[in-house]
Parts: sequence; C-alpha cells; structure tokens
Amino acid sequence: MELLYGCPILEDLQVKLISFDPSDPSSFEGMVKTLPKLARAHVSSFTYDDIPLEAFCNVEFLRLDKYCDVNVNNLVFPNLIHMELILGRKFKWSSVLDLLSHCPQLQTFVLENLHGRDRGWPDSLAVPECFVSRLWKCVFKNFTGLKGEMKFAKIVMRNSTSLRTMTICSGPSLFHHQKLEMITELASCPRSSVTCELLFK
Repeated sequence: MELLYGCPILEDLQVKLISFDPSDPSSFEGMVKTLPKLARAHVSSFTYDDIPLEAFCNVEFLRLDKYCDVNVNNLVFPNLIHMELILGRKFKWSSVLDLLSHCPQLQTFVLENLHGRDRGWPDSLAVPECFVSRLWKCVFKNFTGLKGEMKFAKIVMRNSTSLRTMTICSGPSLFHHQKLEMITELASCPRSSVTCELLFK
C-alpha cells in the first residue's frame, strides 16, 4: 500500500493475489485511501472476501476477477463507466446488485458466472440507479439459465431505459433445446428501452 501511495499520478493498475484478512481489519485500517489519478484497475485472485475497494473509487474502468461478497459500505464510484465482474464460487446476487447501486454513471457492464453458481438472491430489491439512467450495454457470459441469472437479466431489461444491447453468451454445456427455452423466455421479457436489442451468442 505504501508503494502504491508513493505513485500519485498512477493511471493504470493490475494487481494479483491480494490478501487482506477480514478477521483482522486493523492490519490495513487507515492504510487504504483513494488513488486520485487512477483510471483503470484490474484486480484478480484476491484471497479474502473483504478486499478494500477505496483505492479504486476514482476509476473509469474496473475489472474484478473471482468477485465474492465485497463490502462496499458507503463507497461511491462516481466516474466508473465500464465494469467487468467475473463471479467467484462464493458470490451472492445481493452483493452484485449492491455493488451496482454504488456505480451511478455505469454505461457498460460485463458479467461472467464462471462457476455456474446461483446464490443469495435478495429478499427485497432496490433497482440500481445506473439501470434507470445510464446503462446502455450489458453482456452476460456463460449464461446457463439458472434462476438468479434469469432474474438478473430480466431486471436489467425491465428497468434500463437507455439500454441498447443485452447480449447473452450461453454456457458451452447447454443443449440446443435448453438454449431455445432460454431465448424464448428472455425474448418475451418487457423492455424499458424501445431501442434495446437482445442478442444471443
């Protein structure tokens, strides 16, 4: 952390194997602050769920690999317009939606359910602000038609008034009839944006 904060004009950062122990928050308490010039960050293979995202709050592009239940608390990503999430084994949909609610300017969202898991749909749902006002492109990779995946795709289409494309990339293990059922169900979903195009790959 000291090395990073010694680079005040750093614009592009890629880090791997970050390890913070959430059972001992004092180990990094007070060390995490925003990198003021950082525009792009790619964070992969963090070994605990409580990775502190404060350092990346100013970025315009953010990619998080093996994303789990990161605590965003009162964080806001005011400049973030492009985000990619590769979901980890222990992710919850409630955490994904919570993170999105802190990204008011988000325009492009790429999501990949790498392990085909489907956990933790929230009991009550507040639609993220970016869906209503900003999001124009959404890509969902390795889509297998799980209940949570379907719910998420439908929420995006029903609430994103500026959405231009919703791209569904089906998982490689699906049979033809399974893909057809998914296409039929998603194609029948109402869309807030009259210009929204639903694409299947």
